[in-house]
Amino acid sequence: MDIGINQKKIVDIVKKDIKHIESSKNNVGTSALTYFALWGRSPGFEKLNFKFRGGLSVFSLAKVVFKDIVSISLRSNYIAYKQKKNIKRNYNNLIVSWSSRSDFKEDGSYNDKYFKINSKNYIDSLFFLIFNEDEFPKNIDENIIILKRIKYKYKYDLFFLVKYVLKKIIFSRLSLKKFLHTTSSYTRLAEVVLELLKKEIEFAKIKSIIMPYEGQPFQQAIFYEAKQINGNIITVGYDHSAPQSIPVHLFFRKGSPDFLLVNGTSQVKHSVDNLNWPPKKIKVVQSARYQKSESLNFSNLIFLPYEIFNDQVILQEFENFLKISPKKSFNKLAVKNHPEMLSSKKHIKIKSQIENIMKRYENRFSSKSINPSISLFVGPTTGVIVALEKKLKVFHICFDSIFESYSEELWPMLTVNQLSANMFEYNLRKNGEFILFGEEENIFKKYYCH
Repeated sequence: MDIGINQKKIVDIVKKDIKHIESSKNNVGTSALTYFALWGRSPGFEKLNFKFRGGLSVFSLAKVVFKDIVSISLRSNYIAYKQKKNIKRNYNNLIVSWSSRSDFKEDGSYNDKYFKINSKNYIDSLFFLIFNEDEFPKNIDENIIILKRIKYKYKYDLFFLVKYVLKKIIFSRLSLKKFLHTTSSYTRLAEVVLELLKKEIEFAKIKSIIMPYEGQPFQQAIFYEAKQINGNIITVGYDHSAPQSIPVHLFFRKGSPDFLLVNGTSQVKHSVDNLNWPPKKIKVVQSARYQKSESLNFSNLIFLPYEIFNDQVILQEFENFLKISPKKSFNKLAVKNHPEMLSSKKHIKIKSQIENIMKRYENRFSSKSINPSISLFVGPTTGVIVALEKKLKVFHICFDSIFESYSEELWPMLTVNQLSANMFEYNLRKNGEFILFGEEENIFKKYYCH
């Protein structure tokens, strides 16, 4: 199995698919079927998996698309929550991001974890924040608007779902393709965000829009609509994460920003060669998210993913890895659960199982400090790149090696050693090619604002 060649085929499938959809006049920006996020079982991923593998993958695609349409029932009854009814002053910048209660301080200000900025220091910017928790912050700054769904009395708003689907059937004129491209929880969120934003602000008065960018349909919709209203507005997307193995979710398409900010020259080459980005639209800047002064601990940890697709793959690969390792090869390792899965019974169980394996192979670990420290990642992740840039020894267990592992064909600044069908060891040819850790003051103001 030549993983790099297959990953090149996947990129080609995406290129052809987006070109075909554009020619059929469906919206490649807001369609969930052109949002190829590979870290979860999304409609875009399942469609790509089917086009690549064919066969029984069609049943998985149908199941995920059906579940996604049903989840539209969770996208009703949104409000834009703010301190005052009217936004009186004109803002130069619109910053669209995500938030939770822990991001707000007692004084009502908001700390953005992607840009590492506080709303009180940017009074000329309006923060439009997608909020997924039930309870609002007690106090928020005047330059903040929170988008939130008011909880429905039942888990699913089925009445809203039926109305929405019927409306989409009429709109698509019984075309199944058009229906699938316009009927999705991702597309619904894009519609909600855009509708409420247009009610709250005037795009004609905004100079720039800045987002931590993932190529999500709602982001494409905002960028595209803003440019239609105000051709002079500057749209900026910050690729806030280290790159995915095959980051086709960032493929250049309708609604992509004027400028894509990345933190390494490897992303520039990859984006131009594989994702159709014009070179003039990409800028390498210091990372706002990953600061040189921060002590992010990746050492001697086993990182569990958000979603566990196959627990046996993890357990077998990890045990086989320890079996063939010499005695006292590693420092003692700790299992780090995904922060959003701390109460997941499945995650808690596999954490315990991994710890039991380490007890059985206790002689593989040393009581003395061994250098370099290691990081071991499971599933789709960008953490391997961050750990490599921190000069750690990095291992990666994949559920699906073709979609999740990194290859030298797509990332020539890496060296890849495949240890087994689902386990890999990575090294960097040169540090700083993926992440320029932020080390200056006011990075956001200096490199990200326009």
